[in-house]
Amino acid sequence: MEKSEKITILLRQEINGRKYETGSRFPSETELADRFGVNQKTINKAVSQLVAEGLLQRGVRGSGTHVKACSSFPRMRIAYIGKFYHPYYANILNGIQLAALEQDCVVDVLYPLAEQFSSFVSKIRNSDIKGIISSAYGTIDGGSLPVIYLDEESAGDYYKDFVACNSYQGGYEMMRALISKGHRNIVLLTYITDTRQRVAGFQDAMREAGIDRISDRLYTSIQCSDYDTETLFKKMNADFPGFTAIASTGDDCIFRVISFLEKKNIPWRGKIAMTGFGNISGISNLLPIATVDQHPFHIGKKAFSELMRKIENPDRAVRERIDVELLGLENIPVLAGRPPHTVKGRLHPKAIVSKVI
Repeated sequence: MEKSEKITILLRQEINGRKYETGSRFPSETELADRFGVNQKTINKAVSQLVAEGLLQRGVRGSGTHVKACSSFPRMRIAYIGKFYHPYYANILNGIQLAALEQDCVVDVLYPLAEQFSSFVSKIRNSDIKGIISSAYGTIDGGSLPVIYLDEESAGDYYKDFVACNSYQGGYEMMRALISKGHRNIVLLTYITDTRQRVAGFQDAMREAGIDRISDRLYTSIQCSDYDTETLFKKMNADFPGFTAIASTGDDCIFRVISFLEKKNIPWRGKIAMTGFGNISGISNLLPIATVDQHPFHIGKKAFSELMRKIENPDRAVRERIDVELLGLENIPVLAGRPPHTVKGRLHPKAIVSKVI
């Protein structure tokens, strides 16, 4: 958050908290600059925002700035259109709504059925909602309303303005972690949903390490069923006997594999490395797997912040990627008789180095 935004929030709270009487003189920009230890340009930006909100009124001919009114709550309403029942989306929504409350805004949460979607978007356009944050609904015709998208796999391809995690980075670095511990006979598991950036990260790291038959190592789950999981596992074993690692594009995917193995009493702990994606509570914290934390809470907070800027400046382009974090790497077995392998070469340019725990 920029300094001017922090100052705006504090001054707004002071005005709404009746620190300054309505009609009274507001501290000058020089006084505020001294108080906060910033330049007058930063203060001017904060004061201008409060003027735009109707809290302050600039005088004429150097008569100063005066308190115009205390705002009613909420100051602004925005809409979140998307899933919220999955832990990942719940964390995103939590970040959005907490950031909104800090600025006296509220979030309307909508998850319409497909046949209701167009009707609800039309209603939003004709309401007092000032902007939209959307996830998993595709492109939205918001009219004059700014829309921030959170679908990281399609970010930059279909969406003009987005805040998303760096999925490519997560896939690339997780694969490097597997290879560094001696794994080379690795299979990839994904779901039918759009996960191509994660898969691309996996495959680029495998290609750099000289692993063969990369495209053949990718298996796509069509259904969330025991039968589908068992069928895929048997095919993996037939195609790549003795594989030592399954790199998955989701914690949910790897959980289904582990559930199948446990039901069949097939030993895997300490034998097959299992990696997921998402750091989903109830999976990654209970099972010995490695995973990628996408930091959904911070994605939500950042999305709200960028939406506020977009509302103030509609021409502003929003293209923000949040770094991911690898967790549980100690759960990746080091292959017996094979020392950890040092991955040679530089990181792929798409993969920004993340913190590793």
